[in-house]
Amino acid sequence: EIDIWGRLADEYNASENIVLGHEFDLLHARDSLAMRVIQTWIEQVTIHRSLKVEQERIAVLQRIETFLIERYQCGVGNPDELSTARSRTEIAKADLSERKAAWKQSIRKLEVLLGRYPRGLLLAGEQLPTIEWPPIDVPASILINRPDIQAALARAQSARSTAHAAQ
Repeated sequence: EIDIWGRLADEYNASENIVLGHEFDLLHARDSLAMRVIQTWIEQVTIHRSLKVEQERIAVLQRIETFLIERYQCGVGNPDELSTARSRTEIAKADLSERKAAWKQSIRKLEVLLGRYPRGLLLAGEQLPTIEWPPIDVPASILINRPDIQAALARAQSARSTAHAAQ
């Protein structure tokens, strides 16, 4: 068919822009997945670090409790102090149990994001990475390079080409 008014060229351009929009959507989804993996990994490292702090806290509370028991047995201590120390230790143990569950859940979430069967056996790091500052760009140039913005621009161009074809 002879394309006198450019209708076929406009329809072809619209189709190309639709495909381009889908490619940018795929790039955006990939970047979003990478971001979620990084966030979950940092969450897992943070929870793991807090577990160590909580274990040290329990050890200190147990030493305090032992000291108060010795004071009470010598007749110097107060039963209320001993009761308070025991309750603080038990509360800390409950907090530790809660943090362990959160840590296991974050490991499972990370395994799911990585496409593995969630067994809770993933060995993640214990150190947070050092991150270099990104190069300074003009904000408009940063926005125009985002895949979701590129996909929206491609869809707009596709709609424009479809409108030209319809005219």
